[in-house]
Amino acid sequence: MEKLEKFYRTRADFPDWMTEEEWNKKEIEIIKECLEPKIKQSIEELLHGIKCSLSLAIEYDEENGVSVDIRCQGEESEKLGENKNLHSCRSSSVGFVVEFPDGTVVQRNNAKETLVATLRVIGLNRVAAFRGCTFAGIPLVTRTRRGDGDNKWQEEVDGWYVYVNMSNQRKIDVLHMLSDEFGLGLVVKSEDGRIFDNLNDNRIKGKRQMFTVDGGGYFNKRSCVLEVVKRYMRQHPETTAQQLMQAFPVEIQGSYGVVRPVSWVQQQQLLGKDFLRRYFMDANDLIKTADGQQFAVSNQWGDTFQRFIDCAKKVGVEIKEI
Repeated sequence: MEKLEKFYRTRADFPDWMTEEEWNKKEIEIIKECLEPKIKQSIEELLHGIKCSLSLAIEYDEENGVSVDIRCQGEESEKLGENKNLHSCRSSSVGFVVEFPDGTVVQRNNAKETLVATLRVIGLNRVAAFRGCTFAGIPLVTRTRRGDGDNKWQEEVDGWYVYVNMSNQRKIDVLHMLSDEFGLGLVVKSEDGRIFDNLNDNRIKGKRQMFTVDGGGYFNKRSCVLEVVKRYMRQHPETTAQQLMQAFPVEIQGSYGVVRPVSWVQQQQLLGKDFLRRYFMDANDLIKTADGQQFAVSNQWGDTFQRFIDCAKKVGVEIKEI
């Protein structure tokens, strides 16, 4: 089984090395090579001494485990008959549902359509700036079609090219990465309501703490802070720069502050401090106060996050750990 384990590690680390179809084909080849001799030997030992001729059907999936159907030879198994054309252990199109904190729900006929529809809600021009992962060097959303002439890689959407030729799990991971990058607070669920954890983050960094804001969303620490500040400004649009700093005092976070004027962040960067990457600087994430000043929200949160939870409560926003 060492060969199969190595295959799965390779697939996780280099998902774009092959197409989904090529990965599936290779997986079946390795499974046959590794398992068929062992299964044959085990079944021969189990059936030793049985006189009648039998037909065996074995099915397996991660969720339901193993099922076995035994029939007399010549008697067709209903279960086997239903799956005569089965050639892959993977579903070709497992759908999922994406929920936004504002109540927007995206669900289409299959995973690809749901991914594309979700990206449209986020904004394709916004996603085009995302570089959290690329596919053979190609961004998730770009104005350029892949140059090898094979149109299966990308879907043309509203003048953009969206990379869609990836596994369903990869689509879910990408949505989680986008959510973290832009502080979107997305919740990705299976069609029966189970929440998909961010497997990519779990694999690399260990399980993250996740939180709800006023009972909704699915936020890590930094995206939670961004959502709270945005929510506060939606509820109090008359807030001035001074009032914003009073509502979210600098000392809650420490040296970076909860919010800082964009001009201050840029000045620190000019002084040689690596500050731009320590704040949400995307145009959609900047906070504009009633007196016309722009603020950026810090993304540097660790042990000081409990102080922010207490601060949020004082301004009328409740944060709870999931």
